[in-house]
Amino acid sequence: MHKSPVCIHIHKASHHFSAAHFTILSATRRERLHGHNYQVSANIESTVGKSGLCFEYNKAKNAIQRLCTELDESVLMPTNSPHLKTERTDQQARIRFGGDEFVFPASDVTFLPISNITVEALAAWFLGRLKDIPEISKLPISAMTVTVSSGESEHASVTWSLP
Repeated sequence: MHKSPVCIHIHKASHHFSAAHFTILSATRRERLHGHNYQVSANIESTVGKSGLCFEYNKAKNAIQRLCTELDESVLMPTNSPHLKTERTDQQARIRFGGDEFVFPASDVTFLPISNITVEALAAWFLGRLKDIPEISKLPISAMTVTVSSGESEHASVTWSLP
């Protein structure tokens, strides 16, 4: 049997997280704080081996689930925005945008090393994190696309492939 290329689509109802955020629109404008029920899926390109299987899908499914759990029921804030000032102590997370200030319990905020909380930035974050997980990076993957949806009408996908 020759190695046939295949794309595995991983989309589970449990691959979701609920989170609050606001999108930074400019140095002086932002959305109001609001929340979404996000959904995450992945397309993974590989080849079919002699066993008729590309790889153990559970490794990818479990990794996506762990990342969703990290973000679930939190306020998401970017740390790489030039327009946002953030401070964190053991007790509080303080976020400043222009004249607005938000203070949350520290345990309710997840800071992400991205410039904005958008579906495109979240898709890139998921893809980067997945690629860095040893059990995923060892899989025979030639390309991976991660899609993050914030509802039925909005989603973004980011793709990585071997050079």
